[in-house]
This record gives sequence, C-alpha cells and structure tokens, in this order.
Amino acid sequence: MAREIIGEESVSALMTTTRSSLSFPNEIVDEYVHLGMPEVFIRPLSIYGFAKKNIKHIGYSLAEFMEFYKACLERVLYWNRQGNHIREVYASIILNKLLSPFDAGYVDLQRPTGAGLSAIAYNYDGYIYPGDEARMLVETGDHGLRLGAIGTPISELLNSDLQINLVRASLNDEKDECGSCAYKPFCAPNPIDAYAQHGNLYARPSETEHCQKHTLLFDYFFNRIKHASTWEMDIFYNWAMPF
Repeated sequence: MAREIIGEESVSALMTTTRSSLSFPNEIVDEYVHLGMPEVFIRPLSIYGFAKKNIKHIGYSLAEFMEFYKACLERVLYWNRQGNHIREVYASIILNKLLSPFDAGYVDLQRPTGAGLSAIAYNYDGYIYPGDEARMLVETGDHGLRLGAIGTPISELLNSDLQINLVRASLNDEKDECGSCAYKPFCAPNPIDAYAQHGNLYARPSETEHCQKHTLLFDYFFNRIKHASTWEMDIFYNWAMPF
C-alpha cells in the first residue's frame, strides 16, 4: 500500500541476516527482485538490544556472514546481467569509499563519528540518543548513551561530555593500531559498537566487531576490484556514486 501511494522506489525493505538466512542467499535476493525492490542491503546482526539477548539462537561468525554475503552479491550481479539493475547497498557503501571522491556520509564509517552529529534518535522514553544503535541498548536496560532529554537545545547535546567523548573515541589518528592499517583513509573506529561490546567507548578497534567486519569487507572488495571485468567495474563505479 505504501509503495502504491508514495511510489515504487520510495520504500525499502531492510534485511538483517540471522542464522536462518545463511542457507538462502539466492532465495533472499530473488525475493527482492520478485518484489521489484531497487536495492537490497545484506546487513549482519548488530549485537545490541534484543539481538544480543538472543545471539545463541540467531548468531553466527563473521566468516559465515562473509560467505553468505559473497553469495548474495554474486546473485545480485547475476540479476544485473539479466538487465535487472538491483543494487547491493553494503557494496555501494564500501565502493563509495574506495572509488568515489564524493563521500556518501555513511554514519558508521565517518571520522569523526556520525553518531550524534549526522544522526540522532528520539525515543519513546523521552530521551535523545546518538543514533538508532545507541537507542537499542536501552531495550536491555543500558542508559549509558543518553545525550539528553527531548527538548534539550541541540547546542547542549553537541557540547555534552558524551558527545565530546564519542568524537574523541572515533578519531583513528589517535589509535596506534589504526595508524598502521592500510584502510585508515576509508574507515574509523565506531565508539557505539565499542561501548555495546565492551562497555567502553575507547576499546581497541581491532577487538570490536565493527573493525573486524569492515577489514574483511575492504579485503574482499579490493581483491574483487583487482580481478573485476570491465562490465563489473562499470557496475561498481555506478554503485559507488553517493545515493
């Protein structure tokens, strides 16, 4: 009904990978094609909120996710060869970093962090959080990432101790292990992810799922670009444009 009212390309169906998804990469992509969706976002679980509570039942390793992701991407490329121009959003995010001079502003890879600067979440509990991931922590009883009450002037939110620490914790120039990382120009620590996993905004990036996941994705796409055909590079450059 929403698509009929506001347009076919104005509604997205956001996909989150669970353990049950891993056996069905082709079927999941095919369903998006069947529904006429212009894009599919093959997202891993964020280990926050209810997902963290149920991780034993729905979780998987990063290696398992990467195998699933690669299969999904191949299926997306298959459909593009058939003339169906569906886009995989995670590929677009990574390729935008690698191939385009115009950054699309993906919050989780911004430096300084986009949490609280590019995105804030107004929650039903009457408080403001630096993004949806921080809001999800409330569902497990963790209120440590509250920026302030709804109605607080934005100037106060931006100058709060929490926001200042979020910014400081996201600067990879101040992280020794980031200084020696080949992907430093494209990436940044994610303090929300660090807090969710370790209870500390300043946890070592390499010990966070954010860093581990994006290192694997950058590895994969650099290798994929190296061996890509001319047709695939045309697709990759198209996906890399900000959207």
